[in-house]
Amino acid sequence: MISKNNTKLIKSLSDVKNRRETGLFVAEGEKIVNELLASGLVIEQIFAVKDWIQNHPSHARLCLEVRESQLESLSLQKTPNKVLALARLPDYSMDLYLMKDQLCLVADNIQDPGNMGTIIRLCNWFGIGQIICSNESADAFNPRVVQASMGAVFNTQIHSTSLPGFLTEYQSKFRHRVYGTFLKGESIYSTKTEPAGLIVLGNESKGISAEVAKFIDKAITIPSFPADKRSMESLNVSVAAAIILSEFRRGEIT
Repeated sequence: MISKNNTKLIKSLSDVKNRRETGLFVAEGEKIVNELLASGLVIEQIFAVKDWIQNHPSHARLCLEVRESQLESLSLQKTPNKVLALARLPDYSMDLYLMKDQLCLVADNIQDPGNMGTIIRLCNWFGIGQIICSNESADAFNPRVVQASMGAVFNTQIHSTSLPGFLTEYQSKFRHRVYGTFLKGESIYSTKTEPAGLIVLGNESKGISAEVAKFIDKAITIPSFPADKRSMESLNVSVAAAIILSEFRRGEIT
């Protein structure tokens, strides 16, 4: 039986304030919970239907068996699955020297959880181990971000900070370039990319903020085709991230 306290706690974790106060987040669905189990993050409790528990006997001690109808009442998703887990938020300290000679991504006020989750998933695919987010960006452990990342959030170090302060310190320590995505800039297809540095992605509607733009060494863009006929104002930020990251990695092997 699921207690009222458990139900209240899980529901409260849709709010970032409660996630930070409790140090907990929610992961839902078989694939995402399996990624969580493999990640090494600390799991407090698993709520699952009987067949899921039988298929994961090594984790049975963490499990509380529930009916599908009960799981539906707990779920923060529109389509609840067979399992939901409560886990501890990871505590990553931001060490700039771990970013030396690495390609990292900076999220400047990216607010849509779906976009943020997709970007985290892309970074995981393209081997970007660290993402630095502005304090105004969507929280990485928002349930919708976790869902959209398909568990990649468990294997990527994500930091929230004041970007001007971070960029000032980064540029004082390293000679790596800071690339920024703009509507006007050098085409990513002709840009000579480097295997280390920062790629800054801006807000969905406003782009890179003025306070961050002054740190950009190289403005890059994804040109439309044909160049004189732009059918849309801009690409979705997560689509742009996929193209940009792919081109950076392609530059390492060509």
